[in-house]
Amino acid sequence: MGLTACPSCEGQVSVHAALCPKCGHQFKTPGSLNLQDPVHLMGLVIIALSVVGGAVYLLRAVLTAV
Repeated sequence: MGLTACPSCEGQVSVHAALCPKCGHQFKTPGSLNLQDPVHLMGLVIIALSVVGGAVYLLRAVLTAV
């Protein structure tokens, strides 16, 4: 059984654990998105704003070209 360091508290945690027993940090399971993790949430917000900004930019370019 392997151990790894928790990214929140640096405590030793099993690689098979779903959350850290010391601080309760919830580990991401493969293929999932953990919206309770601020890093994942901010990444999702940045991507959403980029997509909306790109769409607005293209729409303005098309409307001003007509």
